[in-house]
Amino acid sequence: MITTEKLKETVRIYIISRSFPANSELDDNTLIFDEGILDSIGFMSLTAFLESTYNIKFDDLDLLETNFESINAITEFISMKLSK
Repeated sequence: MITTEKLKETVRIYIISRSFPANSELDDNTLIFDEGILDSIGFMSLTAFLESTYNIKFDDLDLLETNFESINAITEFISMKLSK
């Protein structure tokens, strides 16, 4: 089972690698889309990365901004998906 901290680290590294924010700009509660760190194409890339990395599949109803708005939101959502 993957730990919450490992999941957060993986998501953070992926987002930073795709957007190049200053490390101080990206904490666990930073609103990724509101801050312009990822755009719609970045969102599509992020969901593809998460699906392949964690062997999960997102339904259309899963693709809500609230599930992906921050590292904390992503971590909680992915943890929930993995527990099913």
